[in-house]
Amino acid sequence: MTPISPARVQDWLNAALTPMIEGLKREVELTRDRYFWQPNTGRFEFFYPLADYVLDEDNLEDLEEHNAPTRAGRLGHDTSLEALRAALSAAFAAARNDAETARAARSLLPQSEDTDLEYLLGYVAEGVSDAGDNRPARLWKPRSAEILAQFDAGHPAERAAVTAAGHELRSVARGTLAAFKQTRRVLADTYEIRLKPAGIGW
Repeated sequence: MTPISPARVQDWLNAALTPMIEGLKREVELTRDRYFWQPNTGRFEFFYPLADYVLDEDNLEDLEEHNAPTRAGRLGHDTSLEALRAALSAAFAAARNDAETARAARSLLPQSEDTDLEYLLGYVAEGVSDAGDNRPARLWKPRSAEILAQFDAGHPAERAAVTAAGHELRSVARGTLAAFKQTRRVLADTYEIRLKPAGIGW
Protein backbone atom coordinates (compact mmCIF):
# COMPACT_ATOMS: atom_id res chain seq x y z
CA MET A 1 0.00 0.00 0.00
CA THR A 2 1.29 3.44 -0.94
CA PRO A 3 2.23 5.45 2.15
CA ILE A 4 0.00 8.43 2.88
CA SER A 5 1.93 11.64 2.41
CA PRO A 6 1.43 14.87 4.36
CA ALA A 7 0.49 16.59 1.09
CA ARG A 8 -2.30 14.09 0.54
CA VAL A 9 -3.63 14.61 4.05
CA GLN A 10 -3.40 18.37 3.55
CA ASP A 11 -5.70 17.96 0.55
CA TRP A 12 -8.15 15.99 2.69
CA LEU A 13 -8.22 18.78 5.24
CA ASN A 14 -8.46 21.68 2.80
CA ALA A 15 -10.90 20.22 0.29
CA ALA A 16 -13.09 17.95 2.40
CA LEU A 17 -12.88 17.96 6.19
CA THR A 18 -12.53 21.68 6.89
CA PRO A 19 -15.37 22.74 4.54
CA MET A 20 -17.67 20.25 6.28
CA ILE A 21 -16.59 21.59 9.66
CA GLU A 22 -17.41 25.14 8.60
CA GLY A 23 -20.84 24.05 7.36
CA LEU A 24 -21.54 22.31 10.66
CA LYS A 25 -20.49 25.39 12.63
CA ARG A 26 -23.03 27.47 10.76
CA GLU A 27 -25.73 24.84 11.24
CA VAL A 28 -25.15 24.56 14.98
CA GLU A 29 -25.28 28.35 15.35
CA LEU A 30 -28.34 29.06 13.21
CA THR A 31 -30.53 26.19 14.41
CA ARG A 32 -30.60 27.77 17.84
CA ASP A 33 -33.24 30.15 16.49
CA ARG A 34 -34.93 28.51 13.49
CA TYR A 35 -34.42 26.13 10.60
CA PHE A 36 -34.65 28.47 7.60
CA TRP A 37 -36.80 25.95 5.76
CA GLN A 38 -38.08 27.19 2.41
CA PRO A 39 -41.68 26.18 1.60
CA ASN A 40 -41.32 27.00 -2.09
CA THR A 41 -38.53 24.45 -2.55
CA GLY A 42 -39.12 22.19 0.44
CA ARG A 43 -35.46 22.58 1.38
CA PHE A 44 -33.30 24.53 3.78
CA GLU A 45 -31.84 27.90 2.91
CA PHE A 46 -28.50 27.45 4.70
CA PHE A 47 -28.11 23.74 5.58
CA TYR A 48 -27.03 21.00 3.21
CA PRO A 49 -25.91 17.39 3.10
CA LEU A 50 -22.28 17.57 4.18
CA ALA A 51 -20.86 16.42 0.86
CA ASP A 52 -22.30 19.59 -0.69
CA TYR A 53 -19.73 21.65 1.24
CA VAL A 54 -16.81 19.63 -0.09
CA LEU A 55 -14.55 21.28 -2.66
CA ASP A 56 -13.30 18.07 -4.24
CA GLU A 57 -15.22 14.79 -4.16
CA ASP A 58 -12.12 12.70 -4.84
CA ASN A 59 -10.52 14.00 -1.66
CA LEU A 60 -13.65 13.21 0.32
CA GLU A 61 -13.72 9.67 -1.05
CA ASP A 62 -10.03 9.23 -0.30
CA LEU A 63 -10.42 10.58 3.23
CA GLU A 64 -13.37 8.33 4.01
CA GLU A 65 -11.63 5.30 2.58
CA HIS A 66 -8.93 5.77 5.20
CA ASN A 67 -11.14 7.14 7.96
CA ALA A 68 -14.42 5.24 8.19
CA PRO A 69 -15.80 7.27 11.15
CA THR A 70 -15.82 10.37 8.96
CA ARG A 71 -18.14 8.68 6.48
CA ALA A 72 -20.36 7.39 9.29
CA GLY A 73 -20.56 10.87 10.80
CA ARG A 74 -21.40 12.48 7.47
CA LEU A 75 -24.14 9.99 6.65
CA GLY A 76 -25.56 10.17 10.17
CA HIS A 77 -25.82 13.94 9.92
CA ASP A 78 -27.46 13.77 6.50
CA THR A 79 -30.03 11.29 7.77
CA SER A 80 -30.96 13.66 10.60
CA LEU A 81 -31.15 16.62 8.23
CA GLU A 82 -33.49 14.70 5.92
CA ALA A 83 -35.67 13.68 8.88
CA LEU A 84 -36.13 17.33 9.85
CA ARG A 85 -36.86 18.29 6.26
CA ALA A 86 -39.53 15.61 6.04
CA ALA A 87 -41.08 16.67 9.36
CA LEU A 88 -41.22 20.31 8.28
CA SER A 89 -42.75 19.37 4.93
CA ALA A 90 -45.45 17.38 6.71
CA ALA A 91 -46.17 20.21 9.16
CA PHE A 92 -46.37 22.72 6.31
CA ALA A 93 -48.77 20.51 4.39
CA ALA A 94 -50.93 20.22 7.50
CA ALA A 95 -50.92 23.99 8.02
CA ARG A 96 -51.74 24.61 4.38
CA ASN A 97 -54.63 22.12 4.43
CA ASP A 98 -55.98 23.36 7.76
CA ALA A 99 -58.81 25.70 6.78
CA GLU A 100 -58.79 27.61 10.07
CA THR A 101 -55.02 28.13 10.13
CA ALA A 102 -54.93 29.15 6.47
CA ARG A 103 -57.88 31.51 6.92
CA ALA A 104 -56.30 33.19 9.95
CA ALA A 105 -52.99 33.51 8.13
CA ARG A 106 -54.58 34.94 5.01
CA SER A 107 -56.53 37.47 7.06
CA LEU A 108 -53.21 38.96 8.16
CA LEU A 109 -52.04 39.32 4.57
CA PRO A 110 -55.15 40.56 2.77
CA GLN A 111 -53.20 42.05 -0.11
CA SER A 112 -50.37 39.59 -0.19
CA GLU A 113 -49.26 37.38 -3.00
CA ASP A 114 -49.64 33.64 -2.58
CA THR A 115 -45.90 33.39 -1.98
CA ASP A 116 -46.26 35.52 1.16
CA LEU A 117 -48.92 33.17 2.48
CA GLU A 118 -46.71 30.18 1.72
CA TYR A 119 -43.84 31.67 3.70
CA LEU A 120 -46.13 32.62 6.56
CA LEU A 121 -47.36 29.03 6.77
CA GLY A 122 -43.74 27.94 6.52
CA TYR A 123 -43.06 29.86 9.72
CA VAL A 124 -46.04 28.13 11.32
CA ALA A 125 -44.56 24.78 10.31
CA GLU A 126 -41.27 25.76 11.96
CA GLY A 127 -43.06 26.90 15.08
CA VAL A 128 -41.41 30.33 14.98
CA SER A 129 -43.23 33.15 16.75
CA ASP A 130 -40.63 35.85 16.13
CA ALA A 131 -39.44 35.80 12.55
CA GLY A 132 -37.14 38.81 12.59
CA ASP A 133 -36.97 41.03 9.54
CA ASN A 134 -38.85 38.94 7.00
CA ARG A 135 -41.47 41.16 5.36
CA PRO A 136 -44.51 38.85 5.61
CA ALA A 137 -43.53 37.96 9.17
CA ARG A 138 -43.50 41.62 10.22
CA LEU A 139 -47.10 41.93 9.07
CA TRP A 140 -48.39 38.95 11.02
CA LYS A 141 -46.09 39.05 14.02
CA PRO A 142 -48.68 40.60 16.42
CA ARG A 143 -50.87 37.49 16.04
CA SER A 144 -48.16 34.95 15.51
CA ALA A 145 -48.55 33.33 18.93
CA GLU A 146 -52.28 32.96 18.37
CA ILE A 147 -51.85 31.23 15.01
CA LEU A 148 -49.07 28.99 16.29
CA ALA A 149 -51.12 27.96 19.32
CA GLN A 150 -54.07 27.18 17.08
CA PHE A 151 -51.95 25.03 14.79
CA ASP A 152 -50.21 23.27 17.66
CA ALA A 153 -53.52 22.42 19.31
CA GLY A 154 -54.89 20.92 16.12
CA HIS A 155 -51.74 19.15 14.95
CA PRO A 156 -49.82 17.88 17.97
CA ALA A 157 -48.25 14.99 16.08
CA GLU A 158 -46.79 17.22 13.36
CA ARG A 159 -45.47 19.70 15.91
CA ALA A 160 -43.98 16.94 18.04
CA ALA A 161 -42.28 15.46 14.97
CA VAL A 162 -40.69 18.81 14.05
CA THR A 163 -39.55 19.40 17.63
CA ALA A 164 -38.04 15.93 17.96
CA ALA A 165 -36.32 16.06 14.57
CA GLY A 166 -34.95 19.54 15.30
CA HIS A 167 -33.51 18.46 18.65
CA GLU A 168 -32.02 15.37 17.06
CA LEU A 169 -30.36 17.36 14.26
CA ARG A 170 -28.83 19.86 16.68
CA SER A 171 -27.49 17.04 18.82
CA VAL A 172 -26.09 15.15 15.85
CA ALA A 173 -24.59 18.29 14.31
CA ARG A 174 -22.81 19.19 17.56
CA GLY A 175 -21.49 15.67 17.94
CA THR A 176 -20.36 15.44 14.33
CA LEU A 177 -18.68 18.83 14.55
CA ALA A 178 -16.74 17.78 17.65
CA ALA A 179 -15.72 14.49 16.04
CA PHE A 180 -14.60 16.13 12.79
CA LYS A 181 -12.56 18.72 14.70
CA GLN A 182 -10.86 15.94 16.63
CA THR A 183 -10.15 14.02 13.42
CA ARG A 184 -8.64 17.14 11.87
CA ARG A 185 -6.42 17.71 14.90
CA VAL A 186 -5.23 14.09 14.98
CA LEU A 187 -4.43 14.10 11.27
CA ALA A 188 -2.63 17.42 11.54
CA ASP A 189 -0.56 16.22 14.49
CA THR A 190 0.19 12.83 12.96
CA TYR A 191 1.37 14.25 9.64
CA GLU A 192 2.87 17.44 11.10
CA ILE A 193 0.54 19.76 9.24
CA ARG A 194 0.11 23.28 10.46
CA LEU A 195 -3.56 24.13 10.51
CA LYS A 196 -4.64 27.50 9.16
CA PRO A 197 -6.23 29.91 11.65
CA ALA A 198 -10.01 29.64 11.87
CA GLY A 199 -11.81 31.80 9.35
CA ILE A 200 -13.85 34.82 10.26
CA GLY A 201 -17.55 34.13 10.73
CA TRP A 202 -18.89 30.68 11.43
